[in-house]
Amino acid sequence: MDAVLRRAAARLFMGIIVTAALADPAAALPRCQVQPVDRGGPAILIDGEPHSPLLFMGNNQFGRDEVIARQIRMAGKAGVRIFSCNLWLDWHGGETKNAEALERFFAANPDGYLYFRIWVGPSPDWARAHPEHCLTQADGTRRDWASPSSEAWREDAGEELKRVVRRIADGPYGDRLIGVCPLYLETGEWFYPDTNAFWDYSPANLAAFRQWLRGEYRNERRLREAWGDPDVTFDDATIPNPQARQAAAFGPFRGPAQQAAIDLTRFQSESVADAIAHFARCIKEASDGRLLAGAFYGYSIELNGNGPRALGHSGHLAFARLLDCPDIDVIHAPYSYFQRKIGPVSYTHLRAHETVLDLVCRLLLE
Repeated sequence: MDAVLRRAAARLFMGIIVTAALADPAAALPRCQVQPVDRGGPAILIDGEPHSPLLFMGNNQFGRDEVIARQIRMAGKAGVRIFSCNLWLDWHGGETKNAEALERFFAANPDGYLYFRIWVGPSPDWARAHPEHCLTQADGTRRDWASPSSEAWREDAGEELKRVVRRIADGPYGDRLIGVCPLYLETGEWFYPDTNAFWDYSPANLAAFRQWLRGEYRNERRLREAWGDPDVTFDDATIPNPQARQAAAFGPFRGPAQQAAIDLTRFQSESVADAIAHFARCIKEASDGRLLAGAFYGYSIELNGNGPRALGHSGHLAFARLLDCPDIDVIHAPYSYFQRKIGPVSYTHLRAHETVLDLVCRLLLE
């Protein structure tokens, strides 16, 4: 009799384990896509139902959540069902703060859908433990932000992001979550802070730059010819100093003598784009491909207003790389910060999945 009971208990225990393994939090999420509808513009499909890609974005970082909640309620009454707010990774105290934010904002629009924004920068403890992975200037000044090229940061922050997505998917609002927009660098818009400061001389960025050079040139003979340096190797190539990065041959344009600086500019933009793509992949993995993944990027017009070197050193020059990324659904960019007055002409930036050629042709036709 005891043996029978033991076998029955074992079967029950195994059944519980199998059931728990099959209970995928992502299954509660709606399946979301961005697709053109009826040969028209793009729409957000939520479980096959098209929604206008119009959403209310509330910035709940400044202690005025009651204002954001009121605006979310007003937007919902006006028919805007998708709203966005800021949430946090666990290493920024996210578990408690996120639960409070979700309860507050869904109370304002219970039938709404959430597309949340989240800062993926490291915690102060992580930065102290990984100083060689933090943004660094040529004089050694360090900031408690991880280098975009840091694999250690990407991996650790990516796991934090997955944890947040899965917790929400498994919670009371899982069926209302439709997407995530990772934020990082200046104002969360993925460009380097103070682009006239010539970031990033961290050991992590240097190692990644050398690896990029290996992939770009394949052999050291080609590297030496391009850089005009008969002694440079993949193992001792350095990040050009600020004077070399500032030099130009023809006005703002660089010539062959500045190839090392040109390579650094390309590398750092590709590194930012690759970091965005990494977090987009984390969102897809945590949601079984159900959620939208977006990012702020492609400020190819706007950043010129931030200074003569701002665009070149911004990290925003690898737009095509993100357009080719299968995990990116949405690219956000603002109307001009410098021309927002009523009356004068203004401009915005490229929409997601619109190439520069498409834009030029459309402008010529108009």
